[in-house]
Amino acid sequence: MVRQHTPVTLGAPKFSSLEVGPFRVTEAHFSPNSRLQPHVHARNVLAILLDGSFDDVFPNRTLQCVPSTVLIEPAEDRHANRFGCDGARVLVVEPDPAYDELMHPCRNIFNAPSAATNPSAARIGLRLSREVAAPDALTPLAVEG
Repeated sequence: MVRQHTPVTLGAPKFSSLEVGPFRVTEAHFSPNSRLQPHVHARNVLAILLDGSFDDVFPNRTLQCVPSTVLIEPAEDRHANRFGCDGARVLVVEPDPAYDELMHPCRNIFNAPSAATNPSAARIGLRLSREVAAPDALTPLAVEG
């Protein structure tokens, strides 16, 4: 069965993306109370919720995401999204599968969907958000770091 892949920006009225080395980095803003029907992504997703809230709904479980949540969505895992009354601002990092050898040391984090709050990761997400909003000559170094 061939699945149609959905970009992480589906349903986001406002977003910015950068391709930096082995990563696609996207900041997406989702509208209050919006819903995304079940879909899959071609790449693994590491998302950091910067503001707002949403539920990531998988067939066997729902992951609740609040600010500072780090969310893992494995590539090809079917899920839906339900955004809260304030919408959501999400920073998404998608590793390029062509760089599998580079990602090998941390690839096990993408074995299953998960969500956990992590204020340190949220601070990194905010710094990445600033790089996406105003890229300059040092952005590739900052993103890869």
